[in-house]
Amino acid sequence: MDTKNRIIILTEPYEAFVHRTREAARRADAGDAFPTAHTLTFHQLEDLLMTLSPPRCRLLAAVLTKPKTVPELQVELRRGRKALREDIAALAAAGLLVEVPDTTARGRVQLHVQAAASQIEIRATIGI
Repeated sequence: MDTKNRIIILTEPYEAFVHRTREAARRADAGDAFPTAHTLTFHQLEDLLMTLSPPRCRLLAAVLTKPKTVPELQVELRRGRKALREDIAALAAAGLLVEVPDTTARGRVQLHVQAAASQIEIRATIGI
């Protein structure tokens, strides 16, 4: 997995986001240690649900413990290559997935899809 141990996905109003980042900047200026977590913030619950649709959540779960190739994921998730690649691209753009090249015994490079962290936590609040 990547250097991040945990990713926290949350919904919060813009003002809370600004307050949280200012507090983080103050801690950084003071030289305080930061937890090994990356935070992905959505201001609207609807945006979070579009990014983390049920098929994308199944994709994340499939690669959380072990990297897999796209053909392996196609079989496991029973999904077409095009739709699967679109979801991989969307989750990679959000920082939740990475593709890692691996050289096979025959010298061919094969991409493995893996989660960007070993733990992904979701905190959603309705009515913000």
